[in-house]
Amino acid sequence: APPFQLKNVLRDSMQASVVFGGGPELIFKALKNAVDPSIVERAERAGLGIAVDWSPDPANAGDQAAKMIKKEDINWANPIDWAGLLWSALGRFARQSEVATRMAVFDTVMAKTDGDATQATLEAMEIINYGRRGSNSLFATFTAMSPFINGRVEGLDVMGRTHMGAMDAPGLFL
Repeated sequence: APPFQLKNVLRDSMQASVVFGGGPELIFKALKNAVDPSIVERAERAGLGIAVDWSPDPANAGDQAAKMIKKEDINWANPIDWAGLLWSALGRFARQSEVATRMAVFDTVMAKTDGDATQATLEAMEIINYGRRGSNSLFATFTAMSPFINGRVEGLDVMGRTHMGAMDAPGLFL
């Protein structure tokens, strides 16, 4: 839903501005990124467009290609296709809202480091690293089943690492 997506961008960018730095400028960059139609492709090229709990499965590797072909074959006389198009647009904006803050951090680091893509990718991933679950398999299973709880725990982890001076804190070496 668009209100959730807006809230998502605001929450993520505010957290990033606290732990990484950048203040309101970073928040405005993230908001601008959220409405940029090319941001998902840029994020994917930078290695930052992976979904929250993405896991490759060879059994359904062709599903995405089939969906893309079907989207090209839309029948404008069919109301179900219209609903599918609306659903696709909302899904597209959801992906844009997920990568908007990461790309704002990525672009900031690229500018500060004269184009160090490795450092920029690391910093952008660590701002919102949903894959960071630790070595406890029970906790990793629990957070994989409850992605919103995982996001909160991960946010607290980033905040704690940043303010305690951990060596893997985002923005430490910039």
